[in-house]
Amino acid sequence: MLTSRPPSPPDQFYSLEVAVHRLVNREEKQWGCFRVTKMERNLYRLDLDEFPSLSLQLGTDGYTYKAWWGAKGDAAVVVRKRQKQVTQPLRNLGGTGSKGNKTGSNLTKTLSLSPPSAPAPRSVSPASPVSSTPVSSTQYTYDVQWRSDTRSGQNYVTSLLAQEIFARIEQRLADLPDDPVKPKVTLTAVD
Repeated sequence: MLTSRPPSPPDQFYSLEVAVHRLVNREEKQWGCFRVTKMERNLYRLDLDEFPSLSLQLGTDGYTYKAWWGAKGDAAVVVRKRQKQVTQPLRNLGGTGSKGNKTGSNLTKTLSLSPPSAPAPRSVSPASPVSSTPVSSTQYTYDVQWRSDTRSGQNYVTSLLAQEIFARIEQRLADLPDDPVKPKVTLTAVD
């Protein structure tokens, strides 16, 4: 029996989605029509039948990616890391002398993006007034940019890859400890 509409892309290309997921997660796949091959330490290639290969270079920090079709040329997907200074009020911890200043400096260190192994800050009482001295912190934004392609097959694969990278970065950011200045991730289509 004929249907009036073709199957939806997620049902039709499930094995392609699995291959793109394996590509982003650095897992090799040597069978089927979609193969993922490790080329170098942080360089992987997705081989597709009837398409040029899609190469993906992963940054050492786990947040930066660059993908291109065929020979290294214009990026099909790239993650740009941007930063901006954000000022936030610092609560007055009360007390005077060196002990109060020491606690304030420890809190300042934890407001910036510190590694998870840093000691936990001392608790701040909720009744403490807000100080007039703001604390400046750096907020990072990871912008996943994917370039639309006139070839529908490559455009679909590129958009799948961009969405998978976006989801991976979003998951990694969600796993970070709560911080007043949490990094953001955005997804942008570039013409």
